[in-house]
Amino acid sequence: AKLLLQGTYGPTQESLQEARNLGSPEAWVRDQIDKPASLHRVHYRKRANGYVKNALRHHGVRDACERGSRWNRHAFNRWRDIGKTIEEIPTSSGSIYLNVDGIVRTEV
Repeated sequence: AKLLLQGTYGPTQESLQEARNLGSPEAWVRDQIDKPASLHRVHYRKRANGYVKNALRHHGVRDACERGSRWNRHAFNRWRDIGKTIEEIPTSSGSIYLNVDGIVRTEV
């Protein structure tokens, strides 16, 4: 269990049993190395909001992890956006685009 506490985000009953079945810490490490990488980037980018400089109807959108995609940590700027109106634009998928000065800033 200590190996899984240090080598994972926390053991589950299933992962404990799997480690026991492998027989040794070395076998568990080798098994982990041989598995395909699972990246947090894909998970994060599916849930993060990208900054779009122009309205989506005029430009294509890249997938979250596609080469050349651009993502920021914020949708609004505390100094640049003071006093501006935020416009809510419903989408066909049930989400809402938030526009500032006619430019899509994020999707919620």
